[in-house]
Amino acid sequence: MKMRKLIILLACSAAMQTSYANISVRPFAKTNTDFCNTLTGAWKGGGDVDAGYVSCNYQGTAIVVPGYRTTPLSISMDMYLKSGPELCPPHATMEFPATCNNNALTVDTDNADMSGSVDSTGTTVNMAGTVFVDVGGRRVEAEIKNVHLVKQ
Repeated sequence: MKMRKLIILLACSAAMQTSYANISVRPFAKTNTDFCNTLTGAWKGGGDVDAGYVSCNYQGTAIVVPGYRTTPLSISMDMYLKSGPELCPPHATMEFPATCNNNALTVDTDNADMSGSVDSTGTTVNMAGTVFVDVGGRRVEAEIKNVHLVKQ
């Protein structure tokens, strides 16, 4: 039982502390707005991390800073636990680089696989996916769902 709790804790922790994420966000419908031009700035929202036996709900903020010339975008996130058991990490901060070209935001890593869509105004994003962590030589998976972000 202690090993199961440890695996759940590590999966939730990895979901909130992954340094990079393979995230792909594209427009939900055809739009005249270039999402890449509206991406920078402050975002607010939340989502759920489900590691099988434990479900954690997080709320937080993100800041997207434009890159310079060939430097990618910089995304900083600050998230707090809104609801869930003590096994859920109470707070997490993350920073990672990203690129945005032709209305598609991409952040690459082997630790996560998420996709989502942006509305026609480029100010609301919905995402879901999976994060992965190795625990004792086993690959543990946690589901990220109901992620809803709004441009501030």
